[in-house]
Amino acid sequence: GLDLWLRRGGALRFGWRPTDDDKFDVSYNYRRVRADNIEVNAPTEILNEAGFPGRFAFDRTTSSIITKYTRDKRDSNRFPREGYRVQVGNEAALAFLGGNVGFEKPWVEFSHYVPGGWRNIIAYRFSYQTMFNAFTENRRIPNFEKYFLGGVDTIRGYPEREVQVYDAAGRAVGSGQTAGYFNLEYRIPFDEEDQFSMVLFYDMGGVFDGAFDLKTEQIARGAGAGFRFASPV
Repeated sequence: GLDLWLRRGGALRFGWRPTDDDKFDVSYNYRRVRADNIEVNAPTEILNEAGFPGRFAFDRTTSSIITKYTRDKRDSNRFPREGYRVQVGNEAALAFLGGNVGFEKPWVEFSHYVPGGWRNIIAYRFSYQTMFNAFTENRRIPNFEKYFLGGVDTIRGYPEREVQVYDAAGRAVGSGQTAGYFNLEYRIPFDEEDQFSMVLFYDMGGVFDGAFDLKTEQIARGAGAGFRFASPV
């Protein structure tokens, strides 16, 4: 359904570490998404973004500044057994930066690790992100900038991008302005180097239509077990 689908961009990043545990990052990001000659069999996300059938193309440019703060108190980056990591940040695509897309994307993520008996570990992670355009109200947030969930990094048991917004009839309608998820793991290492381990997990989360939105009836859940290999650095 597309003659042309173009996505390109770049970034410029700066970081400052006042202590071994704390880090501040600032980056400028530019990305352009363009689609031409859209047809009826294109993905729904693309049709909605173009305004099909009234329009058959779109060209969106996002120019933004990302600021974030990270505190990392874990005892290891590769296989932590104790400690925590917290990150808060925001991406702001504002009018004076250029581009034709505007939004603010604040987020927070917290992970914690505690001993779980013998050499096992209990780990959990919480992530929440939302978006709105309080300073650029005349610029609609594109569908491709919004959120989906699913896959091994968010809610396992669901393919990537399968967890999305649902209407009152339970039909999937696409990406949303808010996403949040929680992961709980019990990790069982098999070797002293912590390269091979078994993981028992429970995940839950959802994608919601509006900013700071939450609908408990749309929460997706997944549970299971798997094996993990951590390659040496």
